[in-house]
Amino acid sequence: MEYIYFIGLGCITGLMSGTLGIGGGVVIVPGLIYIYTHLGIADNLYMHVASGTSLAVMIFTSTSNTISCQRQKRIDWRLFRLMVPWIIVFDVVGAVMASFMRARWLETIFAGVILVMAAMMIFDLFKKNRSDAAEVSSKAKPISLLPRAVVGIVIGLKSGLLGIGGGAIATPFFSTYGIPIRIATGTTASLTLPIGIVGTMSFVLIGIISGCNVNNTIGFVHWPSVIILAPFSMATAALGTKLANRMPTLWLKSLFIAFLLCTGVEQLIG
Repeated sequence: MEYIYFIGLGCITGLMSGTLGIGGGVVIVPGLIYIYTHLGIADNLYMHVASGTSLAVMIFTSTSNTISCQRQKRIDWRLFRLMVPWIIVFDVVGAVMASFMRARWLETIFAGVILVMAAMMIFDLFKKNRSDAAEVSSKAKPISLLPRAVVGIVIGLKSGLLGIGGGAIATPFFSTYGIPIRIATGTTASLTLPIGIVGTMSFVLIGIISGCNVNNTIGFVHWPSVIILAPFSMATAALGTKLANRMPTLWLKSLFIAFLLCTGVEQLIG
């Protein structure tokens, strides 16, 4: 019966990713928390397994997204090389920190991050939208070492701790420096791939060292979830992209904000 839940979660993740251009972690993690708690995974491990599994699924979805963005020439590889060392190092640090924290603490942090993301999107709705022409004509400014380091550290820690990507932080950060939104989102998608790879390796190793003995896991990664979630999320992402072309952007953003608010509140009080 649980496999039906995994299939449903994979489809929802793909649709949300395709329509809203987000990483799947903010959808996968709360979904897996619900499934794992009902499967009887130990109370002190369900969040760790959900985060590790989310990062493993991220490898597959971000590989597809990166290939697609590269074909469309939407990735700034120089910016990628400048950002990725900070993200990788603190992705590992975040995973190590997570191994020392109780699942409920991680769930509370996750809820806080989700609510902050919702607040950022609400604020963004009230901002004056830039026209495409303004975006094209705006000149990108160089990003100095300090802001690169700070944002890279935040993204890495958040990803390692909670199993979610850094799109909600990276894309607006790049945009404030005049980087066109297509390049900003494409570069963010490419950064999600090393986050997934390094984060998965970290959760596998740390879970093994910690003696995680949950059925069908290697370390803190539940591989049946990965095997089912990955293909369904990748398949339905294409459908989500087509759906996005037919729905007003305001509707899509409002729908996602409502999802974030409900998820954040539920995880906070659940």
